[in-house]
Amino acid sequence: FGDTLMRLVVNFAVGSLLVASVVGPMSFRFSNLLPLLAVIALALLLDFCIEGLIGLCAFVTEDVSSIQLIYGKTLFILGGLLIPLDFFPQWLREIAQGLPFHYVIYAPARLFVSFDMGQWIHVAGIQAAWVSVFALALWGLFQRASSHLSINGG
Repeated sequence: FGDTLMRLVVNFAVGSLLVASVVGPMSFRFSNLLPLLAVIALALLLDFCIEGLIGLCAFVTEDVSSIQLIYGKTLFILGGLLIPLDFFPQWLREIAQGLPFHYVIYAPARLFVSFDMGQWIHVAGIQAAWVSVFALALWGLFQRASSHLSINGG
């Protein structure tokens, strides 16, 4: 989590400087700060739950680096980091918007660029639903994995 938070801060700082140098300063209302922080926190929590599930797969596969690679690339493509989802064909955009990757990267970034309270309610609600689904799956998988765990030593 600390690594993700550090990358968020560094990328935000560098990205802000780059945007300001290319297109000028962005308009930002401080009244939107708290809702944006809530959406960012939900996005980080969602990413944490998915990464936790991947980590628990190590009980079965022993090496999760390939699963992490697939998750990272899926997040990169379907999360809207490589190409904004608005440029996707309609059928692919609808699929991407129905998956949790959209709510980890693209939806919070879009709210930051053009904040709308109605859209914020929609995004935060769906993020909370995805967090609930993945947190429940993470809890269930942890319970199952820890019940099969046998620690020997002294």
